[in-house]
Amino acid sequence: MILAIPPTFAGAIDYYPQMPILRAQLTQRFPMGYAVKVHATYRKPFWRHLTTKYPHTPNGLSGIVLSKNGPVTLGFDNSPGGANATTGVLLGFVFANNGRVWGSKPAATRRAEVLAQFARWFGPRAAHPIQYMEQDWAAQRWTRGYIGYPTTRTWIDYQRAFTSNIGRIFLAGTETAGEGSGGMEGALDAAARAVKEL
Repeated sequence: MILAIPPTFAGAIDYYPQMPILRAQLTQRFPMGYAVKVHATYRKPFWRHLTTKYPHTPNGLSGIVLSKNGPVTLGFDNSPGGANATTGVLLGFVFANNGRVWGSKPAATRRAEVLAQFARWFGPRAAHPIQYMEQDWAAQRWTRGYIGYPTTRTWIDYQRAFTSNIGRIFLAGTETAGEGSGGMEGALDAAARAVKEL
């Protein structure tokens, strides 16, 4: 079996024979991060055609944003169809304590704060999407967060338990990746390693 779930959930399974102690303790040291993903959909990706004062963006804006001010601190152009997109989608992440504070606000307030921020980045049209959606990963029963992250010294103290198989159970999941841990590339890396071990 290839087990590709967050470590904290893997620790909640009842194993027989019992999980090795190092692996059991490892799963206790991987709490899930807090993240909400927001999507604002527009009739077209208008930001790609904005005139800017920056010489490195002669054809408009990429939609990629890093910000120290929230609620959204990381944003992307997530429009379907790549360069030929006819519908525009701005995707944003609200992370960690910033997300916990923002996530406790009423839905209308959350939406207004995100769209106000998009408007600061991409102009007034960004405040008026045709659709707005939120995905709170902490509220999902089978994730309870967004990517498990190791506590201090976990990588060092539990390295051998991190990916070694438990009998006929082979461990995968993005958190066990050698490269790209925490993202889709990490999930693919971990899956390839687990299949090879199997």
